[in-house]
Amino acid sequence: MSPRRGLPYLFGILTLVLAVMGPNRATTQPLRDRVLDDVSISGRCLRVTFSFPLQYLRHFPFDSGSTLRIRFRVSPAAGRIDGDALFNREVARPPGRRALHIVDVTFEGDVAGGPYLTITFDRDVHFKVAQGSDFRSFIVAVQEDGTVPPCFPKT
Repeated sequence: MSPRRGLPYLFGILTLVLAVMGPNRATTQPLRDRVLDDVSISGRCLRVTFSFPLQYLRHFPFDSGSTLRIRFRVSPAAGRIDGDALFNREVARPPGRRALHIVDVTFEGDVAGGPYLTITFDRDVHFKVAQGSDFRSFIVAVQEDGTVPPCFPKT
């Protein structure tokens, strides 16, 4: 077979292989192996966004302390998540964290009674916690002098 005649034959086989494999790859959703999608600070507001929908359950302590633990449940609408990701620990240190006295933000899937989102501060602070309207995030307003920063939508 001459090189000129072999090239169209090879191209035809490659096209057939891609046609068969292409749809399978496009319709398969990848497993998410990370839990924290984004951790950002705007003014005195910390926003922690997850890679899946969740439901806020409670937080402790209620309004002040050096460690804030937020207990939540993964929503059944979350879809496929890498099973190991939900039982791991992820730590984030967002830019600008020192202004809010944040040491780190930790997803704790590896503790009894979890999962928890734990925010560690370098001193006692006052805060308010709310679930984001996207049902994928938590918003933490870190207060100064008892004033609530404008982190939450007006109701």
